[in-house]
Amino acid sequence: MKATSGLLVLIDRLGKVFAPVKHDMQGNIDKIKKHYRCEEDACLLQLMLEEVQKGKPIAAEGVLWLNRALLFFELTFQEMLLCLKAKQYDVNMKNIFTAAYKGSVKQYHNWITQQLFHTICKMSPTMPQILNSFNVDHRVEEFEKRLSNFNKTLHVNKILTVEIWGAGNCY
Repeated sequence: MKATSGLLVLIDRLGKVFAPVKHDMQGNIDKIKKHYRCEEDACLLQLMLEEVQKGKPIAAEGVLWLNRALLFFELTFQEMLLCLKAKQYDVNMKNIFTAAYKGSVKQYHNWITQQLFHTICKMSPTMPQILNSFNVDHRVEEFEKRLSNFNKTLHVNKILTVEIWGAGNCY
């Protein structure tokens, strides 16, 4: 959850258009904190299995959705990093967000949620606006390095979930 909490700070920098995404992620974090004993010796997978066996996987669903959100941002940042390395600052962020969405959560969203995301993409900031929101100015290489390190940490800390519910019962 630490990786997710750090990610929420980055999402703020992407602008108010991503408020629904941030709100959804925060809701899942809150579910996990409410239903799980979040101590250092706690095993997340064990907590999820116990909850699923009881028949009410509320927090386990939150873990699953957080994992999907982390994948979305990991894919987004990977594409941004490729553009930064190629010095392509005029890239259409809508394309990056859409590709990351297709590679992560789109298949789990209903039509209405997909349309909301499509609207978010249309209103998303440009790469120069994102760089400006992080006060990058002329320090693009420094930002690229920080984003790369963050994305590596995000990847390593991404919650590893197992399809506990079976192929037909994913939430």
